[in-house]
Amino acid sequence: MRPLHNKLVAFSLPVFTVILAINVFGQTTTTAVADDRLVKLETALTNAQMAGDNAWMLTCSALVLMMTGPGLALFYGGLVRKKNVLATMMQSFILMALVTVLWAIYGYSVAFSEGNAFFGNLNYIFLTGVGSAPNTNYAATIPHQTFMIYQLMFAIITPALITGAYAERIKFKAMLLFTILWVTIVYFPLAHMVWGKGGFLNAVLGGRVPALDQEVGAEGEPRQDHDPFPVTVQQVEDARSVRAHAQIALVPVLAFYCSGQVVHAKPVLEIYR
Repeated sequence: MRPLHNKLVAFSLPVFTVILAINVFGQTTTTAVADDRLVKLETALTNAQMAGDNAWMLTCSALVLMMTGPGLALFYGGLVRKKNVLATMMQSFILMALVTVLWAIYGYSVAFSEGNAFFGNLNYIFLTGVGSAPNTNYAATIPHQTFMIYQLMFAIITPALITGAYAERIKFKAMLLFTILWVTIVYFPLAHMVWGKGGFLNAVLGGRVPALDQEVGAEGEPRQDHDPFPVTVQQVEDARSVRAHAQIALVPVLAFYCSGQVVHAKPVLEIYR
């Protein structure tokens, strides 16, 4: 009996080892297949989200562009005398081309590349490096180009809105020169200060002053749950000071605009008498 027992043990040990190895290999293979399927599923979901976000952002960009042309063109064209309708409408359409060129050359770089608190550097000059890969600093689920196009629409419509203040009272060449200077000196730096990484008014991306609607609670005290960029009481006071000065600065601007509209409305009212 003893030799038979030894033979059974000697035979069963390798069989057991083989079965155990097959079981472990099968579990490893199953785990690898499951992990691979999970990675593919997550990739498919990410691609679907990026495709949906990209389509919606492009749709929004088209809608904002339509607010300029034909929206503002028809609106301001209907406020002026008949002899100035085409010139007023052309101001909106030419700004769509002019601001696009400036935005592609240096505007987007000044507004959205990393720089100091007031200006971006020239990393994106001539849209260098603005491709299909997302910029995680601003929009992680859409191509960088889509984000650039979306921001361009607002860079276009902002100076186009100003044309209503000097409709019928400025030469076409002077309007072009004013727009170039205004977007370069005012809009591009302010866009960087408010939305750009490291901008003075964008504490979420490393700036100085926090956005009050995101960083400060209802009681006016800084929120302590925002760990990457903790907000101090001094920053809250700085934000309130900036907002107060901005409101004061807007008063003469609005007064100038309203006075211009009153002067502009006089010949229009005379037409309909």
